[in-house]
Amino acid sequence: MEENSIEKKPKEFKYAGFGVRLSAFIIDSAIYMLIAYLIWGNQVVNTSDGGIYIGLKSWQMIVPLLYFFLNWLILSSSIGKLIFGLKIINEEGNRINIKEIGLRLLMYIFMIIGVCFLFANKKRQTLHDIVAKTFVVYRKLQEKPKVE
Repeated sequence: MEENSIEKKPKEFKYAGFGVRLSAFIIDSAIYMLIAYLIWGNQVVNTSDGGIYIGLKSWQMIVPLLYFFLNWLILSSSIGKLIFGLKIINEEGNRINIKEIGLRLLMYIFMIIGVCFLFANKKRQTLHDIVAKTFVVYRKLQEKPKVE
C-alpha cells in the first residue's frame, strides 16, 4: 500500500553578498543618524569649525542599537535591507529570535573584522552571522530541486 504523503521541498536561498549588504547598511546608517540628529541636533552634525563633523558619542550609540533591535525584531530585516529585498533568517530558515538579535548586536562591535568572513564562506556570513547562526538572504525564495 502506497503512502500518500506530501513532501516539503527544501528551500534554497540566495545569500546576500558584500555590496548589497554594505549598501543596505549605508541606508540604515543615514536613517539612524537622521533620528539622532532630530534628537540631539548639533551634537550629531556640527559645522561650527568650518568643516562638517558627523558622529555619535558613545552614549548616543543607543540610537543605532535600538534602530537595529526594533527593525530585526519587527521586520526580521532593516529598512535598508528591505529596500534591497533582503531579510535575516536563522539556521532553520525562520525569523530570528531575541537571542539571535542580541548576538548580532553584540557582534556589530566587531563588524569591521567580521566583514572579512563574508568573503571566506559560500553562505556569505559575516562574523556576527556565524556567531548568531543567522544568514542574510533575498526575500524571494527559490525552491530547491528534489534529489531522488
